[in-house]
Amino acid sequence: MKILPLSTEHVDDVITLIKSGMDPYLFSLMIYACPGYKNYVNSIVNVPYQYSNCIFFGAFIEEKLAGFLECRLTKNTLHYNNLFISPEIRGSGIGKELMKRGCKLAKEQGISHLTCDVFDQNVTTKAWKERTGFQVTEKTYWFMGKNPYHTNSNENIPFKLKNYPQTEVAQKTYNFSLLEIETTNGEYTIGLVNDQYLRITDIKCLQDSDLLKALSIIEPNRTLLVLSPSPDIQSLPNLKFICSNSRFKCLLTEYQYYKEVS
Repeated sequence: MKILPLSTEHVDDVITLIKSGMDPYLFSLMIYACPGYKNYVNSIVNVPYQYSNCIFFGAFIEEKLAGFLECRLTKNTLHYNNLFISPEIRGSGIGKELMKRGCKLAKEQGISHLTCDVFDQNVTTKAWKERTGFQVTEKTYWFMGKNPYHTNSNENIPFKLKNYPQTEVAQKTYNFSLLEIETTNGEYTIGLVNDQYLRITDIKCLQDSDLLKALSIIEPNRTLLVLSPSPDIQSLPNLKFICSNSRFKCLLTEYQYYKEVS
């Protein structure tokens, strides 16, 4: 088995592996389900990995992609963003080797901590993370529901869009983007996922009626997809809980595989 940075010829296989490894409903909520996700990954792997903060490593068996790991780098943290293995060879140690490659990258970059997110329904993966040194540091609760406001476009709602041309280009290219919007109460960044969802990660958004009214004008047909640090959202009781995930964190030097990498 060889572990190498991915190239554009393997992007279709990446998407196939994600589909095979995710719950179909959760998959439909993510950017991976967007038709333009392939374009997005192509843009990433076209950058030499030495110069990128997002790196895809692939595990190859006889030139065939058997699994991949996506790493995201910040100043002090390497985040294991995605790890997917071909269904017929799960449990064969490929995941461990990919995680070790990420650990080696963190060591080379002088990074002190590792993080990853796991959906709570994935009990096996959560147990694996805990065995190798990770601990849960926070949880995120996912909710879905309709925007309670249906505002007429002629109504005078005080808001401004920022960098909207960039939003439009990203949406056309990748089918997901970030919408920057300012109201009298604050500035917000909202994710646009496919043509279906407004992805909200700042709970303050739900407390700004002007923002919600503005969103009902700009994107009247989208459903709210809210990621909250709290299991209780009182500001919008119509939202329905759909799932939760845990953020795991580990000191690099305490990671089980740390001593196995050179």
